Amino acid sequence: MRIKLLQLTALALLVILAGSCKKESNDYYVRLTKNGAQVNYTLTGGEVTPDPAANKINLGIRGQTDNASEVFDLTIQVNGNSFSPGTYDSDNASYTTIIDYSLPSGSGLENYRIDDAATGAPSRFIVTISSITDKYIS
Repeated sequence: MRIKLLQLTALALLVILAGSCKKESNDYYVRLTKNGAQVNYTLTGGEVTPDPAANKINLGIRGQTDNASEVFDLTIQVNGNSFSPGTYDSDNASYTTIIDYSLPSGSGLENYRIDDAATGAPSRFIVTISSITDKYIS
């Protein structure tokens, strides 16, 4: 429930904001590699926000296509009152790292999350944040 509330809060805040991911030709974008190909999402949002009640701070990044047919969300929540660039491993239990990806389905978007399957090895991913400024996150 706590993670779901965190996600909804981060998602709502990211939708409201007009981006702090990276600037290129006066436009912000979120760049990632999907199925071996580089993808740029040009509708973006990003922020670092405190959660004082829980003594945590959240990094949220969202990128989506112009028509919202694909949506990528990244949330990292760490203990304390500051967020530092670094490498964040989903296997590390001292913080929460969530990646969501949404695609069109019937009457809306179908949400996919990197999560452990019922059988097989646990899922694992690593996110590297190199820099955070008032203009971009890389």
